[in-house]
Amino acid sequence: MKATFTEAVISTIEEATRRQNKSSLWYEMRYGRITASRAHEVSVCHTPDGSLVASIMGAKIPDTAAMRRGRNLELSVRKTVSNILKRKITPCGLYVCKENPMIAASPDGLIKGAVIEIKCPSKAKAKDNYLKNGVITEKCKAQVHLQMYATGVKKSYFCVADSNFEETKNVDIILVTYDSDYVNNLIPKLATFWQTNIYPILYGTSL
Repeated sequence: MKATFTEAVISTIEEATRRQNKSSLWYEMRYGRITASRAHEVSVCHTPDGSLVASIMGAKIPDTAAMRRGRNLELSVRKTVSNILKRKITPCGLYVCKENPMIAASPDGLIKGAVIEIKCPSKAKAKDNYLKNGVITEKCKAQVHLQMYATGVKKSYFCVADSNFEETKNVDIILVTYDSDYVNNLIPKLATFWQTNIYPILYGTSL
């Protein structure tokens, strides 16, 4: 099955979902789609995973204290990143991929020619989930590449706030450049997973 979205539809969805997790449409448009934050997990899953499929199909994730802290800090971290880069960061909504509309991404912001992704670990050790020795982890590499793929830009500023950001105001900013070979290897894995595990649930039949 091959379907595409027009630029007009993609733009309408993005504009209508700029409040992201405060928007009911944002949740609706994510339903049944592989989002950037799940890309790595999907790409390495070789057997049907009930919890992974359930999350793609809209299962609620427990709202932890760390998640709430991240949401509360995001605006402040974004302002700090904007000051460091000396660029205005524009909020954005959900981008559905034009050629592969079963894939979508919601960057934390945009600047000219680049996406912004912000992480706010609540503990120093949790930073290893995002950066190890200054290198972006595989999960996050997949996430920012899908964000670039969906938005059509070639750069990502991956920003990890200090676990004591409230006091230090420190943010590590890693520039990630789009790797087309990496994306061309990733997309078929996501498409195969979706066709095998999500399509039958959505449409009651296998492809």
